Amino acid sequence: MIHFVSGKGGVGKSLVAASLAQALSEEGRRTLLVELGGSHFFEYIYGEKIGFEPTELRPGLSLSLWDGEACLKEYLLYLLKFAKIVDLFFDNTIMQALVHGAPGLKELALTGKITSRERKIGPELPYDDLVIDAYSTGHFLALLSAPLAMAKAISIGPMGAQSRSVHQVLSSEVCEYLVVVNPEELPLTEGEELAAGIDAQVGRSAKWVKNRWWPQLSEPLDQVPKGFQENWKRKLDLQNQFDSKSLRETAMVLPQIWSHSNLEKIELLTKLWKSKRESGGDL
Repeated sequence: MIHFVSGKGGVGKSLVAASLAQALSEEGRRTLLVELGGSHFFEYIYGEKIGFEPTELRPGLSLSLWDGEACLKEYLLYLLKFAKIVDLFFDNTIMQALVHGAPGLKELALTGKITSRERKIGPELPYDDLVIDAYSTGHFLALLSAPLAMAKAISIGPMGAQSRSVHQVLSSEVCEYLVVVNPEELPLTEGEELAAGIDAQVGRSAKWVKNRWWPQLSEPLDQVPKGFQENWKRKLDLQNQFDSKSLRETAMVLPQIWSHSNLEKIELLTKLWKSKRESGGDL
């Protein structure tokens, strides 16, 4: 499957993506965790040099960093077979201007790479699961809209056909869309908008990942440290409002973890993902 993880910046989507990928790999599934763009977050977390080609982190789990230009270059090399011709194309200033200026071209190249296994085009991706640490809300919706927009703009020829096939995969059950939120007003509002946008673009219902969710306490409020009481009540109220108006199935509830180590957070969240799947969850 292809698991897209998105949400407002700062909600913890990268840690959610990393822990989901690790949980899948520990089930024996060959898993590729992909970071989009040039932020190099996983390079910082894992201390490994990560590039376009997969880097094996541990048996069954590999990492890649994909951007639109690298994906486009790989696709052209796959079609033309000669690296020198591709290099001439990208070294040409007019072509460079086209690559950087053409609306949706880089997004189309990225979505083409992500869906290449299902479409049986391009270099082999020998993985059972791709976990995509995707862009934040607006950029992610632009990514999803690019194939269909290109297909409408260029309705005939190979580019039109490829664009339609990419959109078809993005709209299929092969893809799973996870919207990460936490109990703050902007992430919750943006999460609702993102889920609606995913439904509008590809006709798929997103699943919620409620990250840093605060528990419903059975103890009296005075059991909460005084410095956290007001914050806890405010966040709990936001959670209750969100739950009451959202009819979508909850994919996962992940608690607030009080640790400064991102690797420790990933390990703890991985255990929660595995518990969810072992108990019959669909993730």
